[in-house]
Amino acid sequence: MLVLRELVGTGNDRSCWRHPGNPAWCVKVAKPEQERPQNEIDAHYARHLARRNIRGPHMPEVHGWVQTDRGPGLVFDLIQEPDGTPSPPLLKAVLSGRVSTDQARELIDEAFGWLVEQRVLLVDYGIDNLLIQTRSDGRRFLVFVDGLGARKFSLRYWFHRRFWPKAVWKAQEFRLKTLALLDEALAHQAPKR
Repeated sequence: MLVLRELVGTGNDRSCWRHPGNPAWCVKVAKPEQERPQNEIDAHYARHLARRNIRGPHMPEVHGWVQTDRGPGLVFDLIQEPDGTPSPPLLKAVLSGRVSTDQARELIDEAFGWLVEQRVLLVDYGIDNLLIQTRSDGRRFLVFVDGLGARKFSLRYWFHRRFWPKAVWKAQEFRLKTLALLDEALAHQAPKR
């Protein structure tokens, strides 16, 4: 049983902990009050993508289940910087000056284009689930750390995995939403005259 000590982040349904045996991984554990089986959905969708041989720098790899002192956990790649610190969310990276606005727009276009090309479903949108990762070679990628696949097991989930126009439509919709949120955040940060 893994004892989880280092909290990396929290979402609505789960908390994310650094894996104690491998600092390049994290473990997502459902919050006790949550009923939605997001880990099970993520594990199922990861197997679906693996069967289609879909991999890439825009989503973390899923490594399977572990038992922890906080309940069952699903192991993912930890999206982190070369120094081992967790990668920042998109808006934080832009507002802090780590990434320019033009770079952010390019990263958004590339990542959402990848979703369309690979027909990967992004269904549970959250701007804080979009991280900017800098690799050791200096390349940057926008990474979707949550929201892929579905919010619940349903006929709709089954249908959209097999008939991809919904994936394309959602990716295009969320790309525009991300660009609008970026512009809005920058407008609020601009000095008042």
